Amino acid sequence: MTQEREVGPFIFRINENGSGPDLLFQVCVERGWREYDCSSLKDNWNLWWRTSGFPVSHYKQLKSNQYTNHIPKASSICRKDQLTRYLKSMKKIFGSIYNFSPDAYNLPLEYTKLVAECSRQARNSTYENPDNVWICKPVGQSQGRGILLFQRLSELVYESNAVVQQYVKNPLLIGGYKFDLRLYVCVPSFHPLTIYVYREGLARFGTDKFSLANLDNPFAHLTNSSLNKLGPGYGATKERVGSGCKWSLSQLRQYLQQNNIQDWLLWQRISSIIILTIASELSAIPQTKNCFEFFGFDILVDSALNPWLLEVRRTKYQSCWRYVKEPNTNPWLLEVR
Repeated sequence: MTQEREVGPFIFRINENGSGPDLLFQVCVERGWREYDCSSLKDNWNLWWRTSGFPVSHYKQLKSNQYTNHIPKASSICRKDQLTRYLKSMKKIFGSIYNFSPDAYNLPLEYTKLVAECSRQARNSTYENPDNVWICKPVGQSQGRGILLFQRLSELVYESNAVVQQYVKNPLLIGGYKFDLRLYVCVPSFHPLTIYVYREGLARFGTDKFSLANLDNPFAHLTNSSLNKLGPGYGATKERVGSGCKWSLSQLRQYLQQNNIQDWLLWQRISSIIILTIASELSAIPQTKNCFEFFGFDILVDSALNPWLLEVRRTKYQSCWRYVKEPNTNPWLLEVR
């Protein structure tokens, strides 16, 4: 029988050497928790929070009072190519209920399928006014790096594994600016499946007005905050949006209500997207206790108030803490138990 830690203060451990965001350390201390000391405590800890994942053997050695912030294999939906595979597989089985993500192709494996679809769409449009717009995202990149928008296959260039996704051409605009949502999700268990969606989140804006006339303008088409804060329009007071490139989710909902946009059905659909997406990897997740996983869901809303899943992100320190340091959002970390 594994010997449990003697009753005492709750002990938290961050990474291997105790280095991590100051805010995480601050919140743990404010809760009365004690920092882990490898020289005296050995394996006597209660929460181990790591940026990277844990080896499979680690989960087998967990005591009943020990918890980790990663679930084995759960982050596979955070890879663009794996998420595409999961959603395609589920759509074949369950049909239109999985029609919440734009059509996508894994390259180079599905290049011929992409060619066939582009040819089909070209037959229904003219050369001068092609209907199809695609977005190419490198699998191993983030923060808008390496993304390309194109209309014809001759314009497609990629150097490594990538996902090509049908571009949503009719996003809901505020003041002429495109935005998407970053929603934060905690999964404390896959067996049984348990999901918590935090009440706050982010609306992330492009900093140039949206237009399909110029697909080469990243500040009009991409909403990554790390990219748009470098744009010339970041500090400007933009129509309805204001300065910067982020709103809180509650600010967005208030805007929708003030403009007589009934959003209750939208949020029901978004909740369904989150549940169905996480359920898509359920069969691949081993039964494991005492661990949890955080996800960031990127969702675009179109002009008809239909939500579209763009990506799922693994909420590493950098993204989590940038979010919780926004005004009035510290409760995100405090309310996670």
